Amino acid sequence: MIDTIVIVPGIMGSRLIDAETRKCVWGVGRIGALKTAGNALDRWAAGRLADLKVTDEERDGSAKRLAPDGLIKEPVWGPTFRMNFGYRRLADELRGLVLHPDALLEFGYDWRLSVEHNGRLLAEAIDRHLTAWRRHPALAEWRRSRRDAAEPRVVIVAHSMGGLVARAAGSHAGALDSVRTVITIGTPFRGSVDAATMLNSGRSSVGLPVGPARELAVTLPGLHDLLPTYRCLFTGDDLVALDPEKVAALGGDSELAGESFARHARLASVRLPGLISLAGTHQPTDVCFRVDDGVLHAQRHGYERDGAGELARDAVTGQFIPLKLHGDGTVQWQSARLGDATGYVQKHGALQATRSVIRNVEAQIEGRTLDEGLGGRSGIGVELPEYAPVGTVTTARISGARAAGDFSCVVKDIDGAVLEYPFARRDGDEYVLDVTLDKPGIHVLEVSNGVEPVQDAVVAFGLDDHAAS
Repeated sequence: MIDTIVIVPGIMGSRLIDAETRKCVWGVGRIGALKTAGNALDRWAAGRLADLKVTDEERDGSAKRLAPDGLIKEPVWGPTFRMNFGYRRLADELRGLVLHPDALLEFGYDWRLSVEHNGRLLAEAIDRHLTAWRRHPALAEWRRSRRDAAEPRVVIVAHSMGGLVARAAGSHAGALDSVRTVITIGTPFRGSVDAATMLNSGRSSVGLPVGPARELAVTLPGLHDLLPTYRCLFTGDDLVALDPEKVAALGGDSELAGESFARHARLASVRLPGLISLAGTHQPTDVCFRVDDGVLHAQRHGYERDGAGELARDAVTGQFIPLKLHGDGTVQWQSARLGDATGYVQKHGALQATRSVIRNVEAQIEGRTLDEGLGGRSGIGVELPEYAPVGTVTTARISGARAAGDFSCVVKDIDGAVLEYPFARRDGDEYVLDVTLDKPGIHVLEVSNGVEPVQDAVVAFGLDDHAAS
């Protein structure tokens, strides 16, 4: 294939380094400490996340304190947005499709900043990359050997926020003229409730301080670009959309929110050439929320509406009728699609590393019909707490299984070594299993029903250090 491929990662998916010292600020070098250190998670967060705060001088992208340094290839973890299983498999597989490795561009960007800022940089990078490839000796040799003067075009493969960056690139005249296909994987076109959760204070089922994560989030234009643009706030008698004042009440920045909502309105009309949307399904996903005394309470369901567009009520109870929804654990299904979408039973941070997703991406790029299973069609859902003290047992929940024999479970460390095979027991319509967190670090739960496993992760932090901090 003579076309070029551009990979655009999601939030937290690019390494960031100090522009002067070249020291890693975000990436495996910083997250790797979680594998062995016994430090409390709040201490880790305070020391690591503070470096990522966006200053007033950085908001518009003019200050260059931090610089992108390529895609993060290995698994990494971050508060609220949880596990990202990295881009190594995706990059390696797509590199095998192009005529020469130089035809693949791994576009790293400063995900802290707005998608509009990064969209401009992506547009410029695509132009430079395609110009260089059209002059490449490997392409010239291919043309000579085949007497073919065909001009290469561009395929964009974007995960999560990367799809929003690609759409922002399209706002620049002619930027996507050379693009034949955009493939998005779990892109929150209409936002994610998790962004609101992080601005409010983050999740903390074990009483961890969440200050460092929230203090970082409120400074990030990119995080505000992930806020839901659909009607997501339950007021008691209706679902309403967020506005800058409501975001500020949650703990966000009203100015950044206003800029973000205006940005979404401007970009809504941008057409992505040959768009193919791939999205995660059947995972418990926050889709709306209510706020009590300033505290966000997320909900896993929406509400049905009647013919007049009002919330429908049950004829007997008079209560609003819940509407069961799902997604990839971070992005709800309806938000991850523009038009039609292909669904995969997988968590958000594992989608881009899932073999069946990559097979479909390859098939779409090559113009083939995918004749293999798309993976996980029986709808297994997996949910783990975000973090818990080391030396404890935490409970995972499995949904969508009819019997315990329909699935298997294994817990591994971040390097793939097996830690345990937990036993599943019935709990109503779900199954629960206990995961033993006997050492600090990231514990990965894989649940399989005969196809590719659904993957989730929990971080075990040092309890003694936490208690003393």
